[in-house]
Amino acid sequence: MDPRIHEHSLTFKEEKENDGPPQFCKGCLEPLFGPHYTCDTCDKWSTGYKFNIHKSCAELPIEIRHSIHPEHPLILKNNLYSTCGVCKCNQSRRRGYILSYCCSECDFSIHVKCASNWQNVGHEHNFTILMQPIQFTCDVCGLVGEYDRQNFYLCNICQLLVHAKCSWLPLQVKIERHQHRLKLTWWFQDMYPKDQDFCDICSEKMDGNRAIYCCHDHECRGYTAHCKCIRKEGKFKNILVNDDDDEPSTSRRPPTDETTADDKPLQIEHFSHPHMLTLIDGQEVARQDGQDEGITCNGCTLPIMRSESYRSCTELAIEKPCNFSLHINCAKLPRKRLLPLHEHELTLLPTASSVGGVFKCHMCESLSQGFSYHCEECEECDYYLDIYCSILYERRTLRCDAHVHTLRFSTKLVSCNSCGTHKKNFCFRCGSERCNFQLCISCVKLPLTVRYKYDDHPLKLTYASVKTELDEYYCDICEGIRDSKHWFYSCPDCDFECHPDCIRGTYPQVKLGGSYKHDDHQHDVALVYKRKSGIPNDKREHLLPCSECFMICKGLVCECLECGINFHRRHYWLFNDPIPD
Repeated sequence: MDPRIHEHSLTFKEEKENDGPPQFCKGCLEPLFGPHYTCDTCDKWSTGYKFNIHKSCAELPIEIRHSIHPEHPLILKNNLYSTCGVCKCNQSRRRGYILSYCCSECDFSIHVKCASNWQNVGHEHNFTILMQPIQFTCDVCGLVGEYDRQNFYLCNICQLLVHAKCSWLPLQVKIERHQHRLKLTWWFQDMYPKDQDFCDICSEKMDGNRAIYCCHDHECRGYTAHCKCIRKEGKFKNILVNDDDDEPSTSRRPPTDETTADDKPLQIEHFSHPHMLTLIDGQEVARQDGQDEGITCNGCTLPIMRSESYRSCTELAIEKPCNFSLHINCAKLPRKRLLPLHEHELTLLPTASSVGGVFKCHMCESLSQGFSYHCEECEECDYYLDIYCSILYERRTLRCDAHVHTLRFSTKLVSCNSCGTHKKNFCFRCGSERCNFQLCISCVKLPLTVRYKYDDHPLKLTYASVKTELDEYYCDICEGIRDSKHWFYSCPDCDFECHPDCIRGTYPQVKLGGSYKHDDHQHDVALVYKRKSGIPNDKREHLLPCSECFMICKGLVCECLECGINFHRRHYWLFNDPIPD
């Protein structure tokens, strides 16, 4: 036993002896039942005094951080004459209540039982107006008390010192930029002390001792905001605590009444597809059919893992399956979303308004063919956002097996540790000042496993190469040199290694070869990838000049097989993205 709790050694007992008067725990004052410790020395020397303590009370942490006194740590002590800062009574003088959590820097203590029963969220503060003018820092907004030079407000229970404007805050609010209601939390460090430590509105760092508004919905991964940022929003709805109305629903159609055991509906209607989407157990399908082919999500265009459930269309269209599937999360995306990345509200589109539905994501700068969030108000910039990028931005934090620390969203990229590229836009970087680890958005989106048609095993994303005697590394697909410091895909069983671009392609989120109609051309056109061959005089190299500008067509281009012509996408599409070499 720690000497700060009791000076003698204690004896462990499973049950209290039935003879004699009832005994109480010296830690929590509850009746002594079950496993406990007792002091034989005090029982022998002191007449009428017995030291007994529950096993759970004896194993309490010696030092804690508590929201009632966030400024300093509290130490568990044998404090006989302390007055509790919550219940304002000194029970120790009456019944031997001796254990309290005490602050070594302040004259503050709290009974063990009061500390355990304390509720942080929703605490109704009884503020007292103090007329003495002093300079202080508001415990809610963090600003120096210049707004109230004549008075300020103090909660005697938890020592909360606030401005007059901050003395009343609605316990729940609803803002336009987030789909769920936000609940008031008086101390940020109690809710999200490890991962997210920034505001989702201003992106500035949170102070663990300040009040915040946060979303408790599990899909939002801890959306948080400063109180001052909520106030600056201007337009927010105050929601009563006993308001039991449902959360504002997204624009998805209601699901059917039939549900599974985990409350997931078996079938739903989705705005992007004319047929019902059925919940599919990926493991069960693979076990029955023995298929090893991957399924691609029509929303994010990323593979659907065999071990996860997904939604798929089981109807037949012209005696053929629709082959329409969605991740569970992709099927639950809201139709409208307001993100700080753009000034206007974004609308979810199943297909972009271009040939083949291909768009360029503003965040990762990659071409994609799946669902997108689009700004319908900006005609000149034609703003598109990949749905996976929108999810990454809302999470704002990332855990990666290649790095020990949490990665945080940033707008400054020096050099990607995965591919070595230098991009000016967005990235995820290590929050530790000692590390210089950062990843571009394209590398963050790399799948952990991929399939190669000439390998029977799945290729795994690998972060570091094993040092060889020759210190030379090559890609087994393009046979080019591979940087050992950059990520790659490998199969340890076959000793196979390759570049991510070689196995996934230059445009992994675009379906090449499909036929698409276009209003400005009489025939269907196909999306094809044209590049210059590295072999001199390669006859397989079939680069044609653009039928509009007469420059060589390279990269992702449109091709009409009936006319035998190629043309750049920029001549036909709404946006003008750079043509890769």
